Amino acid sequence: MAKKNALPKGNEQWLKEVAAAYVDACEVLPLMEGELDEGDLYSIGPNVCFKFRGLELSPKEEQRATDAAVGSFMATEEGSGPFEDPEMAFAFTYIAAHFALDLIEEDEATEILEFIEANVPRLRGLTFLW
Repeated sequence: MAKKNALPKGNEQWLKEVAAAYVDACEVLPLMEGELDEGDLYSIGPNVCFKFRGLELSPKEEQRATDAAVGSFMATEEGSGPFEDPEMAFAFTYIAAHFALDLIEEDEATEILEFIEANVPRLRGLTFLW
């Protein structure tokens, strides 16, 4: 796996990148099959991760990372709390995919997600700037 695009440095840069990734995912939504809405964007968080990192992955690597990220989301999601926000649900699988691909460590993923959760209104505001 070759990583072409550098990782954000610091929580602020991660917040900005997640906002840009979320906007990118929203642009794909009309092209997806079925009646999907913003609440379903968590399911493509890993794909946007691959795109933003410029990764060249085998189908097996993509599936492993996607299964890990979306599976973690499904195991963690309780139907309430932070995952009621589509932006936060998307951020979770986007960051989890980075962890599943060994691009970031677990403690870094946790720190990033805690920062994003504390700044969901800012994240939401950033998505309107694009």
